[in-house]
Amino acid sequence: MQIGLNKRTALAITRAIRSSGLDICTFTRRSNVPSPDPSPFKNMTMNRIDLSRYGLGSGKNLQCTIDFAVPSAHERIRTKNATCTVYGNGCPADSFVNLGGGLAISCPELLFLEMARFMNPAERLLLGYELCGRYSRDAIDPLNGKTTYDINPATDVERIRDFANRMKYARELHGALHTLELLEDNCWSPMEAIIATLMRLPIDSLGYEMGKLDLNPRADPSDRLRGATTREYRRPDIVISGSGVGINYDGGNHADLRSIADSAIQVGTSPGERFPQIVLDRTLGNVREKLADDVHRNRELAAFGYTVFPTLKEDLYARGGLDRLMLLVCEAVERKTGRDMGKQREAIANPSLSAMRYELILSLLPGKHERNSRM
Repeated sequence: MQIGLNKRTALAITRAIRSSGLDICTFTRRSNVPSPDPSPFKNMTMNRIDLSRYGLGSGKNLQCTIDFAVPSAHERIRTKNATCTVYGNGCPADSFVNLGGGLAISCPELLFLEMARFMNPAERLLLGYELCGRYSRDAIDPLNGKTTYDINPATDVERIRDFANRMKYARELHGALHTLELLEDNCWSPMEAIIATLMRLPIDSLGYEMGKLDLNPRADPSDRLRGATTREYRRPDIVISGSGVGINYDGGNHADLRSIADSAIQVGTSPGERFPQIVLDRTLGNVREKLADDVHRNRELAAFGYTVFPTLKEDLYARGGLDRLMLLVCEAVERKTGRDMGKQREAIANPSLSAMRYELILSLLPGKHERNSRM
């Protein structure tokens, strides 16, 4: 059997591959969109499809609608719970990644262009940060599932731009080229990406329009400071280019209160036993060590000339929380660079824009709240 899968199905498979620890760039066999071939069976049916190795099930147990890609209209796959895209000669010759076993999926560059048609500006930018970054969302539950960190990027901004320039179908580029102008490489986490997205989006797309960002840039101490630092270098999460002003997102692992509470409960329910107390002491030591490193990071970055604001998840979930943070960022940018941030201040002070921005932020965050996200 031979099939080509694209759009949401290809995105789920890409995430499954990256989350497994495999580098999708190691799948070097690429081709144009393949012609579907059901052999050794007579007909192509959903019962023949097996995506269980990617966590998507097989046959009648497939967990989603399957998105197929075909090279011509007469090769369309017409079956229940399937969509089909006819690409004809519109795709470059290296548009599909061959995974083996007759399965090919949209390459990361094509995937970004395909999904742009279904996503709002914030979702497009978040997908770009993920594909060009060092993390992957969960294949089945991208918002609430487990995130995999410290992996190689699937692609980068320049490769996507080059691919877009070779595409013949303009409809596939809807919104994508504008997003590419806002996208940067080297994002390291989904929450970092959400903050960067809001900072980068134009005001009319409910963002803060802060301008170009540097993500996780390396910050080295001067020779005079080398004896005063605890690490060879630091990496602030997000820096507004040319300003030295930025954001560090401190996630739950920076102060793992849940682990402390769990360990304390074990001590309370096992009085007199030594092992639970050892676990609690170790947990407290690890949390204390991380908190100390955060303090060292912040003061060392300050000595390097950066103004970096530590940011918590509460800043994102609280109504107006990110607005308040960005007012501090605006003040720092004006003081350090003389740049006029009046437009940004006005957008933050506008009650209607602020309310709509908060609803957008909630739609992008993990949790059980209502959302219309297509991520």
